[in-house]
Parts: sequence; C-alpha cells; structure tokens
Amino acid sequence: MVQDVHNIRARKTDGGIIVNFHCRVSPAVTIAAAHDAVDLIERRLRALYPAITRAIGHVEPIKPGV
Repeated sequence: MVQDVHNIRARKTDGGIIVNFHCRVSPAVTIAAAHDAVDLIERRLRALYPAITRAIGHVEPIKPGV
C-alpha cells in the first residue's frame, strides 16, 4: 500500500531522534487506511530503533504517469 518512501530526515534532540518521511499511496486508498498504514510504519520504526522517540510520516497521492 505504501510506496516510494522519500525525503527521509532525522534530527537529534535532547529527547531523542525525530524522523520525518514522505511516502505515496494510491489515490484509491481511503484516508483512514493510509493513516493506519503510516501509523504502523511509525510504530515499527520506534520499536526497532528505541533512540527514535518520534516518527512522522507525510502521505502524498501517487500521481498517474509520474
């Protein structure tokens, strides 16, 4: 469902590492389903890498022909 993860950025803060990323989903996917998928990615990142205290995914639609 989630494709083309890009613009991955991480920054270290006093509270831990904050990760931001962009990803694309089909325009046919509901907002709720896209949110759930990205939320799962964010939770898995925090579980795999305890130094990551916050992960923030930004969803974009896949544009036809791009």
